[in-house]
Amino acid sequence: MTHTRLLRTICLAALGLVGTLACSPNRSGQPGLGAPAPRYAGVTLDGSTFELAANRGSVVLLNIWATWCPPCREELPELARIHRAFHEQRFTVAAISVDDAHHEPRVRALARDLELPFPIVLDPRSLASSRFAARAYPTSLLVDREGVVVWRRAGMIVPHDGDLHPVLRRTLNQRGPVPTERGATVDATGGAAAAAP
Repeated sequence: MTHTRLLRTICLAALGLVGTLACSPNRSGQPGLGAPAPRYAGVTLDGSTFELAANRGSVVLLNIWATWCPPCREELPELARIHRAFHEQRFTVAAISVDDAHHEPRVRALARDLELPFPIVLDPRSLASSRFAARAYPTSLLVDREGVVVWRRAGMIVPHDGDLHPVLRRTLNQRGPVPTERGATVDATGGAAAAAP
């Protein structure tokens, strides 16, 4: 095999691997890490409203996915495991399904069959894809207690993910605002109260 053929084979294999880890390219730009997460709200499978801003004081792993995307479906059990493992530390996964409205029964069936313990937001207009600059599915973003994006990935989260878990543990250990009943926040270190945005 010539050097050119070998390089071409390696490149094609790498592209194939990327293709198995992410579906459906979306050509919008990607916001930088360290920036405040955009505002986002949607209706969940149980009919309640999920608002990212209302989760200030918690760490949130946003996951933008679809039932027609094999890597998306494959990572859901790992997302459930992560949610269960860290939920007591004011952490949640929020899965945003960008399936068309007529595929809602598929979303419900998958959530039921996998016993997913976290909120699943229905987003048939794919607003999250543009809001969070998701160029492929699945796309995941870790939002800290202050509402800042501290990690993101276009592609599947794998079991015991070596990139996500160190950032997640570090983020969970950081002090941040603690939500109060009236929508204000209190600094977890005992600082003065500040109005919630």
